[in-house]
Amino acid sequence: MSQQMFAEILSLIAGLRALPAPFSVVEGQLAKNKWMLGPGFTLVDCAYCPVLNVVEKAGFSFAEFPRVSAYLESLRSRQTWKDTPKLPML
Repeated sequence: MSQQMFAEILSLIAGLRALPAPFSVVEGQLAKNKWMLGPGFTLVDCAYCPVLNVVEKAGFSFAEFPRVSAYLESLRSRQTWKDTPKLPML
């Protein structure tokens, strides 16, 4: 294995270890509201959907974060998300 590949693997592992902390904050926020900033859908929610989608598609499990998982499904169920062109594998 090359040094570059080894460094990329270490970076990936570090990233996976770091993800639970911010998702715990998001989980707590979603315990208070359906959407990130309150009862209504906002641009903040628009910003979170692609990020959460890519993180999940990259293999991160939201099993420890049921509210985040439900939130992502709520975002994906919106017609505007369904109508948005997707990149391959996303």
